[in-house]
Amino acid sequence: MTNLILKQVLLTGILYLIWKVFISYKNSAFLGRIFLLYAAFMPFISNYIHLKTPFVHNSVVNLTLHKIVIYSDKAISQSYGNILFYIYLIMSLLMILRILVSFIKIIKLKHNAQNRYKKGNIKIFETEEINIPFSFGTMIFLPKDLDNKTKNIVIEHEYEHIKRLNYIDLWAMNILLIFKWYNPFLWIILRELKFIHELSVDRAILKNVSITDYLQTISLFHGLTPIANINTLNSNKLKKRFQLMIQTPKHTAMRLLFTIIALFLSTTLSIASSGTREITYGRDTTLPVFPGGNEALRNFIAKNLVYPKEALNNNWQDIVIVKFTVNENGEVENPSIVKGQYDVLNREALKVISKLPKFKPAYVNSKPVSVSMKLPIVFRLKSDGKNKS
Repeated sequence: MTNLILKQVLLTGILYLIWKVFISYKNSAFLGRIFLLYAAFMPFISNYIHLKTPFVHNSVVNLTLHKIVIYSDKAISQSYGNILFYIYLIMSLLMILRILVSFIKIIKLKHNAQNRYKKGNIKIFETEEINIPFSFGTMIFLPKDLDNKTKNIVIEHEYEHIKRLNYIDLWAMNILLIFKWYNPFLWIILRELKFIHELSVDRAILKNVSITDYLQTISLFHGLTPIANINTLNSNKLKKRFQLMIQTPKHTAMRLLFTIIALFLSTTLSIASSGTREITYGRDTTLPVFPGGNEALRNFIAKNLVYPKEALNNNWQDIVIVKFTVNENGEVENPSIVKGQYDVLNREALKVISKLPKFKPAYVNSKPVSVSMKLPIVFRLKSDGKNKS
């Protein structure tokens, strides 16, 4: 699980760097937007894509599972895992709470608005409770008492955000961050995505509004803090935004070609490293799955395996490789020791394997088959010296 998380973070970072070097702000804002969304979601989606790879044998595969480490002080390793899980859960709940608070604030603003009117299908609310305009979904919220000229420019600006469906990007990113809040590149991508939203809208507005009037309007709201994670007229990169909005986006064939190649290579790398693979050798094959996956298997063995007292007294540690069969019904059969130096550790490993519940069996051409599996179990002593009896 840890390796998978690190791979996802690394892949997100690589894709972001590709965007930064070869696309960034000077190219098409639409291309930059699509690539950033791809960089955010592809490492996550690749977990659920099965990659078929050819297998050389013409019989059922012998599968070796990832090793499971059992410490002499098992309570420490288990509690560490639990602490990480609870940290993850608490942060995810805080992310959900953050979104709910934003929704509640917007509902209150909508309810307390002094003026309400519509422009086509867009609802517009004017309120004294905000000092910076923003759009949320198909609604626009304005500070009360803006002069007509400023109001018209602001409405046009926010209307462009809605027309381009920029709010869907932000909603999708915030939902992703509930589960992947630990990935620093996702937060960077969210920031860059907001800036690209603003830049694309700026370039569209300047086709109908003078640069002087538009810059004056933006400057009115510079440095003010929005109430939620939304599209807003404000941007902290104001100087860069002024410079870029009047530039014509570059469209070079070499950049586009490299972007396509980078997309292809990163997609292949992302799927190949996701750890979710369906092995086939001329026939459709799916491998056995422990109830709840590999993490649940590790937890089951950690909970049920006891470090033998004799091994503790003699400071014995070893890697014991156990071979067993998962039959057509998913039952574990014929556990045996492939490698193991100490009988007492071997016996403990066999005992815990014999307790394993049913797997989801392997299938070949939609028919269940038996599969031989190997599982390395690492018996490891505490690192603080000899264990006492």
